[in-house]
Amino acid sequence: MSSWLEKAFEYGIFRGNRIAYENLLDKLKIEYNGRLFIGELKKFKEEVARASGISERQVHNIIQNLREKGVLEAVIIDNKEYLVLSKTFGSRLVKMGRNYWDWLR
Repeated sequence: MSSWLEKAFEYGIFRGNRIAYENLLDKLKIEYNGRLFIGELKKFKEEVARASGISERQVHNIIQNLREKGVLEAVIIDNKEYLVLSKTFGSRLVKMGRNYWDWLR
């Protein structure tokens, strides 16, 4: 698991099945080059659910959670909507971590 994802779980930013998060992000990054056409979302959710041993609804919830936290963004490229990995999430994660540690004190 990537270090930033471990930190996100440690800080409580993400909850749930770590393997599902890892499978989803790895598949998006490696097989889809960081951008997923919305028309392929159903097939993508089926594949991630099968690989992770969870339901498609849980995969949908993970995708929504990643969008809320800023890991995934919806963008329009060539008049088509894509889900893409955010380039600014690293700085957001650092800020969330600082807020978490301040809250603990």
